[in-house]
Amino acid sequence: MMIVHRHCVLHSAGSQLGIGDTALRIGIKHFGATTDKQILDHVRRSLDTIFHASCTCAMGLANDTQAVVDSKARVIGVDALRVVDASALPFLPPDPQSTIYALAEKIACDILGNC
Repeated sequence: MMIVHRHCVLHSAGSQLGIGDTALRIGIKHFGATTDKQILDHVRRSLDTIFHASCTCAMGLANDTQAVVDSKARVIGVDALRVVDASALPFLPPDPQSTIYALAEKIACDILGNC
């Protein structure tokens, strides 16, 4: 987006708007990029996802080859290890925070044995 913006404001049509290179310098001053390569390098160094990292240790039945944990969040085939976070979800619901809280509360209850 920054590269597109840069090309737009430096184009003759952008100069007619009176924004030109000054707006570009102000917009990218905080990371000091002035060329396409510098902008791309900055993006590569600072890129992060906005998505919820999840579903990498999906909960399922013991005979499910895709399952990593059982319904009590125990890692299948491993003693004394549980996964109690978003990675245990078999699929990601919208706005997963409350689902993760519910999972954690249920597993804590199972561990403490007072459910």
